[in-house]
Amino acid sequence: MSGSVIWMNTKNRYKILNTFVDNIEHKDLNRKIIRASDLNEKIIVGNLNINAANLCYENTALKDFNNKAKIIFCDGSGISLACFLLGYKPVPKKITYNTWFPSLLKQCEKNKKKVFVLGSSKEVNNQSLELFEKNYPKLELKGHHGFFNKNGGENDRIIEQINKFKPDILAVGLGMPLQEKWILENFDRIDTHVFLNGGAFLEWLSGNQYQSPQFISNIGFEWLWRLMLSPKKLYKRYLIGNFLFFYRIFSNK
Repeated sequence: MSGSVIWMNTKNRYKILNTFVDNIEHKDLNRKIIRASDLNEKIIVGNLNINAANLCYENTALKDFNNKAKIIFCDGSGISLACFLLGYKPVPKKITYNTWFPSLLKQCEKNKKKVFVLGSSKEVNNQSLELFEKNYPKLELKGHHGFFNKNGGENDRIIEQINKFKPDILAVGLGMPLQEKWILENFDRIDTHVFLNGGAFLEWLSGNQYQSPQFISNIGFEWLWRLMLSPKKLYKRYLIGNFLFFYRIFSNK
């Protein structure tokens, strides 16, 4: 194949505080990712939720990561609501790893693309690999847990393992903003086409975290479900973070 992937039209890219989100649906997202691999392009595909927008606003590594990304898809009802309040049309639809990543794996299996998943504990990573191998038996897949020294010899060995496999897609789940910092620092060293920042995606997909009922997700209260599951861990992110986000949206507007 020749030519390059046509990325996002500027009309479909919306400014959110000091970062952006793209209006893209998951089928088009999958198509662009597969196409980038076909053309041997090396890209970052990120996602934006309220926590990520706040981290960008506070100038963490996530802002630099998003600036380097070819696509930032909408990963939360709060971002969709912010786009509506800011007058952006059409409002981007939420794409979550829980439903989207399995569809990407299916496309990778169909198009003979290799995937490496990096993150979570050794147990969760292994459980995820077993599940993916069961559901996509023809997919070339490898992984490694996320509990390793992000500098020095151990980090070098992880990168060597990834490069030996030469995945088309590397999905990194180390948590924000650590995973974004790690991808930026090692971007030029890693032999892959597409970098993804998945957060705790393996925890959810492996069943180690209970996913919210679909109707709760549909009405935009998945954050409340997660808060109920881990109140001590997430109260600051959701109760304080959500308020800060919309305060900043209206202040900047």
